[in-house]
Amino acid sequence: MQTMKHRARSIRVNYLFGLIAVVFFLFLSGCAKDKSPSLNGYTHHDSDSLVKQFVSASFTGQEFIAPIRVDHGRIEAIAGWLTDDQLVYSTSKQTGGVVLTYQLTSGKSEVIYESPNPIVSIKISPSKEKVLIYTAPSTYEGKMVILSRDGEVLFKGNIATYDISFEWNPYDENQLLISTYTENWEHESHLLNIKDEKMNKVELTEPFANWLNQEELFYLNWQDESSSLFAPLVKRGLTGQDETVLFDQVFRLMSYINLYTTITVDNQQSDQAIYTFYRHPKEKIASYTAPHLTRFSDWLVPFHDYNESKNVFFSLQPLYSGESDTYGGGFQLVSFDLEAQTTNTLMSQLNNEPISCSPNGEMCLYGNYYEKLIDLKQQKIIELMH
Repeated sequence: MQTMKHRARSIRVNYLFGLIAVVFFLFLSGCAKDKSPSLNGYTHHDSDSLVKQFVSASFTGQEFIAPIRVDHGRIEAIAGWLTDDQLVYSTSKQTGGVVLTYQLTSGKSEVIYESPNPIVSIKISPSKEKVLIYTAPSTYEGKMVILSRDGEVLFKGNIATYDISFEWNPYDENQLLISTYTENWEHESHLLNIKDEKMNKVELTEPFANWLNQEELFYLNWQDESSSLFAPLVKRGLTGQDETVLFDQVFRLMSYINLYTTITVDNQQSDQAIYTFYRHPKEKIASYTAPHLTRFSDWLVPFHDYNESKNVFFSLQPLYSGESDTYGGGFQLVSFDLEAQTTNTLMSQLNNEPISCSPNGEMCLYGNYYEKLIDLKQQKIIELMH
């Protein structure tokens, strides 16, 4: 069993960079960008800038204009989708950072926020109506700004913290669960009411909580520090300390609006991960199994996303089970239709990198900086960043 410190780091990597998905939020950095070979077919557009024009049936024959052109500074990362063809991304410059929107079909960028400090993370609300921008004036201080989709400032404030995570309430986006961390990974959780501009402390044993409904949270309770790889999935209200156990043996939890997914393992078939989908609170609606890879102290959970409009779960999946350190088979992008309960392999020979699919489920951002765009119908990848 991981120590609390080790487990917190492990879960943070999977939730905050995956999917919080993760699940939890994207960190934007100035590290070297992906060096995948460039695609053919670039043409000149607007003076001397190189732009790829990519025709996709997903947009009724309209062209995608990419990579994104930046006149000043450089792109740090793409944060996600606002609409089916509009993205949010950030750039860095000598005096701070800038957050912009980008229209894929027109190639037009618009600034929605500028900061004298580096942009640390951007988290788009589940409805795509709000954008949270987090900057770091210093090592132990952060600044939050929440904008409407059209750029109106809804909230801004500073918070003392070494690190931070956010979880939108998808049932009431006026609420945001915020967890702060010290250098020793001690944590506190607060509930932010955006309209009232009030932040109240919430006593949680685990900081990585998700919203079960508008008034309840749920999470894996690792508090016992046992040697097990599994923990009980518990729910509780925003006030009080009473917990109710939903399931006893869960390895990972992913939460979406009106849906959540657990990953468990059958003792008789430990080389397979079981993905089970529930409507709240415990109504099982679908499940499937997939090969998974072992790590030193647990299993690797590949990057994934759920698309509500198609009721489809997308996941990167290894070809076979084995050890992650020695595995070299690449990953397939697989879709699982929750209604039909069928799986479909969409693409092969991919890396295990974050994915985020458009609201209509036709396209997916892909890569550690979401620097690539996957057209799921044509099974093609286009580079969005130089």
